[in-house]
Amino acid sequence: MERARGGETILKTLARKAIFVAGLAGAAVLALMILILTRQLSPSGSPSTCP
Repeated sequence: MERARGGETILKTLARKAIFVAGLAGAAVLALMILILTRQLSPSGSPSTCP
């Protein structure tokens, strides 16, 4: 039980840290690209605005 509460970090090497950060950045870029593409492909042609 005590071992589970230790909070030991698993990103010990520089390579693992770089892969982790690259994965986070890749996910953010992918989400941004999907957001931009879905706005461009909207049926009305322009972003909807609420009065």
